Amino acid sequence: MELREDARSAGPGRRVLAYAVIPLVLGLVLIGKVFLFPGCLAFENNDEVAHTFTGIPLAWRMLGQGLLPLINLYENFGTPLLGDPVTKPFALQALFYLVLPGPLAATVNRLLIVAFTASLLTHLYHRHFSLALPTASLCAVLLVLLPSFGFFSVHHPHQGSVLYFAVALVMQARFNARPTIARAFGAYAALAALALGLGMNPFLLALPFLVAHQFLASGMRIDRRFGAFCALLAGALLLVAPSLTYFFRAAPLAARSSLDYSALLPYTLRRLLADILFFHNRPELMHVSLCIFYSLPVLALVVAGLGTLERGARRMQIAILGVAPFLLVMFLLVWGGVRARIPFVKSIEITRLLWFANIYLLAAAGRGIEWVGDRRASAPGRWGLAALLALSLYALGRYTATQYPALADGLPAPGKFALSAVAAAVVLEALLILRRGSARAVRGVVIAALALSFAPVADFYLGFLDPLDAWFTRCPTSWESFFFHRAADAGFRPPSFLGQMEPGKRMTVQFEPVGSRRLQSVPEAGLFGTDGRSILMHGGIKDYLAGRGLIEYGWHGMTYHTVTADAAELERLGVTYVVTPSPGKFQPPDWRLKEVAPAKDAYLFESTKPVGLAYLDGGPEIRPIKDVECRGNRISVNLAEAGLSTPRPLVATFVNWPGWKGTVEGRTAVFLPSDDHFLRVEVRPGDVRAEFRFEPYTPMQILGCMAASVAVFPMLGFVLARRRAG
Repeated sequence: MELREDARSAGPGRRVLAYAVIPLVLGLVLIGKVFLFPGCLAFENNDEVAHTFTGIPLAWRMLGQGLLPLINLYENFGTPLLGDPVTKPFALQALFYLVLPGPLAATVNRLLIVAFTASLLTHLYHRHFSLALPTASLCAVLLVLLPSFGFFSVHHPHQGSVLYFAVALVMQARFNARPTIARAFGAYAALAALALGLGMNPFLLALPFLVAHQFLASGMRIDRRFGAFCALLAGALLLVAPSLTYFFRAAPLAARSSLDYSALLPYTLRRLLADILFFHNRPELMHVSLCIFYSLPVLALVVAGLGTLERGARRMQIAILGVAPFLLVMFLLVWGGVRARIPFVKSIEITRLLWFANIYLLAAAGRGIEWVGDRRASAPGRWGLAALLALSLYALGRYTATQYPALADGLPAPGKFALSAVAAAVVLEALLILRRGSARAVRGVVIAALALSFAPVADFYLGFLDPLDAWFTRCPTSWESFFFHRAADAGFRPPSFLGQMEPGKRMTVQFEPVGSRRLQSVPEAGLFGTDGRSILMHGGIKDYLAGRGLIEYGWHGMTYHTVTADAAELERLGVTYVVTPSPGKFQPPDWRLKEVAPAKDAYLFESTKPVGLAYLDGGPEIRPIKDVECRGNRISVNLAEAGLSTPRPLVATFVNWPGWKGTVEGRTAVFLPSDDHFLRVEVRPGDVRAEFRFEPYTPMQILGCMAASVAVFPMLGFVLARRRAG
């Protein structure tokens, strides 16, 4: 199906309001606490602090040194940047991290992405789905307010999911309307932004939507337009082919590959319906529960819109790309046993399909809004709208009572009666408005019902119902409003410990990586970490550490932190420093207390052993090697002072991911198998230097993929020229 480019006209004032003012105000509101609290910024202190704020600056520093950013040696005993699903250093939103500190860059990104997303969706609904401009603007605002969008709007690898996908749809429609080489370049640029800007999961989930959309746009025929678009999509895939293919090489080795989401949050049909219709703020894996909230008015408008759409390509598009994915997600949530049998699906957050399906569902809701405002709409439909308003009032009251029981319990009986009377008066007034039949008045009732349903969402983002003295005096850091934090929450805590640790050493932090808000590594300070958190956290080393009783699991087994005080075991991990809340375990002569931060319940200990990032193995005692240089994707070990008298295994305490290559004195080294999954090769007497380099693909192979991606245009231009000549 080809999206229409003609639409109802609107005056310049309305266009400025819909395309600029409303999106900007929406963005400002969603970061509103930044302007109220000193030092408060709009970022979340989990994934952003652990990945974005460390990985992106590291990648750009490597580029500045003339190196390809292929691996982060500082985290998880070495975590690949190539194939990393979350760091995404070449995303458009990553550019702000070049010039701004992480927390401020995240705040600016959130404002701009929310505003641009709302503006672009307004354009998409108005011009390509033929909705009136006020309706299009309302649908765009609703989509941005849906928790499935808003919850992840602070996460770097997901921020542009809806924005980039909508840009791709717009450019795709322009190319389909007139397939010129200039419009082909626009479509390619949009697809490239999608490929470079999104995390691996949302990018892979977006691909079938794009192909299916083009198939429908081509009248369900595999014609030249379909082939040309697939060529452009192939060009974008070539651009990220090294990262994409390495992800599939590394993913089976990652601890997350065994994750079963259906076991983490088992759903019943009753709970599913409650989460869809009523907003909840549950603590257990709440992003799953939150992200399927739509509200009864939205779903009713979707059904009304689908019912009033004439049979044809538009209705089929919304049904296939909007309703079908929605039903699939709901089915997989309730019937988790089916989901657990699908390898790729079981370990990902399946609700991310809704990011793309919601664009089509809200188009149907827009059609429903216009239908109920039509004078020809049936009387039962308008009476139903009054019922929706009443149910929305009930939902808001229910949310307030459960989320803020102190407010509800503290309200005297006369106050509760007065509120009930006001609610009844609102519904009666709505009935009178609906009876008069004014289209504008009817749409006002629609907006009132939607506003009441989404008031809990606004409270979740901003805490409107918090006690006023707390709301106006602090920057919340709780799960109830976790989008805002102080800039200090993004740094290593306590910061005084950094000055006590020598760069080039490895530290371990004995706090749960999720929730403790302490960094597990500090690349900018040259400190290596053990981390125990990442999408590509190696499953083999996690099992090895757990088998030796050195760690405890956190967050459903997807994170870990060390708990041991055994100096010999930590020496084999290359750990020199330990930050711990349990000082009694770390006793002389193995450990030396460096500093104490009582307010943070943290103690810094230093090993008294001569620990190094590499060591010679082959006996009960290891021989640490301190002269280890880590630069970019290379590790260089100086063996001059090792005093080798017999061949021995050399161990570099970094995970042996696929793609590592080793040389000893210029000869190719074969990696030895080991339970710890570290880099391990044999060295001989007389060997002076061993080197390891992470090179899954050569620079020429990576550059070749980029060149092949760009070569799509001359070939496509030739095809388009022949078509015009014919």
